[in-house]
Amino acid sequence: MGVSDSLTLPGRLLGRLDVSDPGRLRLRNAWSVALSVMIAIVTMSVVSKALHQSMALVTVSGFMAMMSAGMVKDKLLHEREATTALVFLPAVGAVVVAALANKHWLVEDLFFVLAVFAAVWVRRYGPRGTACGMMGFFAYFFSLLSHGKIDGLPTMILALAIGIGSSLLVRIVLVRERPRLQMRRLRPALRAASLRVLDTACRDDRAATDRLHTRLDELGETAMAIEDWQSRFVTARHVDVSAADLSVRVFDAQIGIEQTASALWALDPREPWPEPLRRAVTALQGILRHPGTEEQLREAVATTRAATALPGATGVAGVAIWHATTAQAMLQRVRILSGKPAPLPQSKSASPAAPAAKDTQDTQGRWDWRAWNPATRAAIQCSVAAALATVLGELISADRWYWAVLTSFMVFYGTTTRGEILSRAWRRVLGTVVGVVVGLAVVFAVGHHPPVQLAMIVVCVFLMFYLGPLSYAYLTFFVTMLLASLYELLGVLNLKLLEWRVEETLAGAAVGIACAYFIMSTRSNPLLVARITGYLGHLDALVDRCVASVLAPGGDHELLPAARELDTALEGVITAAKPLESVGNLHHRNDARRWRRELQMNSRSAHALARAGMVAQESGPDTAPTDDSAAAFRRAADHVRENVTAVSGQFGGTGVDGPELATEHAVMNVLLTLPRGADGAPTDDGAMPAAVQGLSRVNRTLPTYAR
Repeated sequence: MGVSDSLTLPGRLLGRLDVSDPGRLRLRNAWSVALSVMIAIVTMSVVSKALHQSMALVTVSGFMAMMSAGMVKDKLLHEREATTALVFLPAVGAVVVAALANKHWLVEDLFFVLAVFAAVWVRRYGPRGTACGMMGFFAYFFSLLSHGKIDGLPTMILALAIGIGSSLLVRIVLVRERPRLQMRRLRPALRAASLRVLDTACRDDRAATDRLHTRLDELGETAMAIEDWQSRFVTARHVDVSAADLSVRVFDAQIGIEQTASALWALDPREPWPEPLRRAVTALQGILRHPGTEEQLREAVATTRAATALPGATGVAGVAIWHATTAQAMLQRVRILSGKPAPLPQSKSASPAAPAAKDTQDTQGRWDWRAWNPATRAAIQCSVAAALATVLGELISADRWYWAVLTSFMVFYGTTTRGEILSRAWRRVLGTVVGVVVGLAVVFAVGHHPPVQLAMIVVCVFLMFYLGPLSYAYLTFFVTMLLASLYELLGVLNLKLLEWRVEETLAGAAVGIACAYFIMSTRSNPLLVARITGYLGHLDALVDRCVASVLAPGGDHELLPAARELDTALEGVITAAKPLESVGNLHHRNDARRWRRELQMNSRSAHALARAGMVAQESGPDTAPTDDSAAAFRRAADHVRENVTAVSGQFGGTGVDGPELATEHAVMNVLLTLPRGADGAPTDDGAMPAAVQGLSRVNRTLPTYAR
């Protein structure tokens, strides 16, 4: 019998917002893009009126502001600012080439295909290359649509400058990065995610396993968001602990809640909880709902410690709750600094940028496209798709052919496999069709009121970037809504126009899918298998480090970085599994879902093992296990690592046998070697018992390759 959730409805809604958007980074990014577009539209409208230019330049300026604000995704702040300024160069170059090629339709189309190729090919150079390529493409595209000529270059370049300048103004001056504010939001987000896990684990309904797994996944994503914050900022400039200390405290808080949820879920829901356990859960819930004072934190830790003396499974749950409360208290004691941050230390030498990956490593494989860089393959596919979409789009509408080209181009953005492209294509079609229907209803309900329509455009831009990361269908839906509002504002909206929008989108999607399947086709399932194999490699390394730490307490085996590398590998698996789960055949969908869920459970088991290793790191050499226990633990760990290798070999197609079923007995037999007291209970208070339990769970949650 669990503890009921007493959060009010507003509190639950705010908690969901914190969990769905940790640190409210999506909200900030969407607001920044919308503000950039608004400034660009207003500024270019004034300039166009003063220079007696058409409204087309206002559209160009607004879209370039949106693209430069949304496409620049470098990791560090100064890199994003530099990239935002640099994208002006390829944009200007593109409009100059388009103006020179004007009136020569064959040359114009040839350069258009080359612009598509270049925009995709430069993805190999990371976020900066991707942003420059995309801005160059869209600048050429808009110049092509507006039939830009040489005498119109000054005003076109001015429109580009105003659009990109608006984005840079917002990024540098109006909506600057505020790392301390982000941390003030990230910590409540972690508490909210932890509380949702705890509340779900306390429910009597044991059929809601999927809900608990979802809550645990949200907790992991929020913890990784804090790790991402640390990768973007210098931790010691903004909080009163070191980067390593903060990482350990966040990891402890995450693992504490995961182990608490597991222990509570294992209790019999038909049996009432002992009063000490109920008080312990209530104390933990209390400091998760509201950050406590130092006195309240000490009181919560003392209350939960009383539950550790309970017998059996309730005592195990009590220990887990006590550890979780202690970890939460340690994290809440971290103080966010005030005042101006100290200047960054000057590095003596800058490390050179990593060169782009080459297409091939030897001459023999130079013409084997499977060995090429994925950006090169995608560039060729996308170029062919753009050429075919141009022809097909012209057949549908000589005036709106570019929608087909845009669709065929955008379905390749950020994708490498045909499953990803198929998933992106059908979501684009879905978002377009629904957007046309809703857009028509909204536009006709509003009527021709320019101030309202301009506001709708800005709102659509905001929602594109706030909800777009959740699903590409949302982004396409709001793009279509934006276009409907824009065309109504320009006085050219009609049913035939929106009909062309749907037809051109369908044509572009079909062309993109065909090129993905028939030109240098890259299947999604092998990518997922490769990601799983990579995950298992990281798991093997983590197990090895944990074993070394437990057998030789007090050393530094860098367990936390290894655990976070495992989490990053899991994110890669989840990303590769998503397209197969939505558009794969039944066989592949079932495999992808099962493997994703198994690895998510395995990752949490690895967290428990890593935590035991970290406890050993903090202990002295005198807590080392006995020789018999150490030998048994080493043999058990070797068995588990052999199983990891066997599973990896099965996924890799080497035809090895499956994992040994006897391994579980070898792992649990380690407990029989521990020193015992007069009552027969183990007297080892070190990391060994927890490490054995963690190793056992890692072994039991390995993915199954059997089909």
